[in-house]
Amino acid sequence: MIRVGFLVLLCAGALAQPAVTPTQASTSSYMDTAANSPTYQPTQPPSYQPTYPPVYPPNYPPNYPPNYPPNYPPNYPPNYPPNYPPKYPPTYPPNYPPNYPPTYPPNYPPTYPPTYSDTCSSITLMEDFDVPSYLGRWFVVAKYAYDGNMYSRCIEVDRSQTENDDGSFDIEITQVSMSSGIELTLDGVAIFDEYEAKYTTRYENIDGTKEHLIVYTDYENVAIQLNCKDKAVNGLNNVFILARQQYLESEYLDDVWQILDDNQLSGVAMYFEDWESCPSKTC
Repeated sequence: MIRVGFLVLLCAGALAQPAVTPTQASTSSYMDTAANSPTYQPTQPPSYQPTYPPVYPPNYPPNYPPNYPPNYPPNYPPNYPPNYPPKYPPTYPPNYPPNYPPTYPPNYPPTYPPTYSDTCSSITLMEDFDVPSYLGRWFVVAKYAYDGNMYSRCIEVDRSQTENDDGSFDIEITQVSMSSGIELTLDGVAIFDEYEAKYTTRYENIDGTKEHLIVYTDYENVAIQLNCKDKAVNGLNNVFILARQQYLESEYLDDVWQILDDNQLSGVAMYFEDWESCPSKTC
């Protein structure tokens, strides 16, 4: 009876104790013991480490230098720099100054005359005009027979062939008064345009300037000069025919009539000068 009661007490004490589970400390102790064990063999690191270096790094550096850098420097100097300097001086500077005046100014005047005025829009000026060849003495042999042109006659124009420091040329005009017969002289300067066949005159003791357009000249015999919208003839176009001598051969007159007609300057009565009747006027 006593033995049975003692067994019952032992069973009751065992049931009263909590269940024993592995603690964190005991787990950590177990892992440390396993890692230090000679039989521990990790599975993942041994299979991961050997495959990384041979797949990427070994193939990357060997292909880069032979494909790009070796071919880049050798081709650059012979293709560009050696051919660049030798071709620059002979192809540009030597041909630049000679080609500039003939290629630009001759094509520029045809679009410019219409800006002179509405009445001069049909005028074509002399192309490739040569100022030195135009200088010297000219005689007015004919002019439009406007009343404003009848105040003087026997007009002689002498432009100096020596250029002044400011680029102008001295000009002297002698003429005879139609009413008194007295010879008058005007002194001034002529300033020629750099690109077009025209010049501007300015005379002493006379206010303002006047522009003269050169429609045609052969430099040795005849010239056609136009004053566009000349105030002296009430704002009309005023044409003067000049010659190197006091008379003009008929063969040159034929060319003059044709040029006036081409520029719509014909159809106006012309006054021809009688140089034999001009006082003290000799060639």
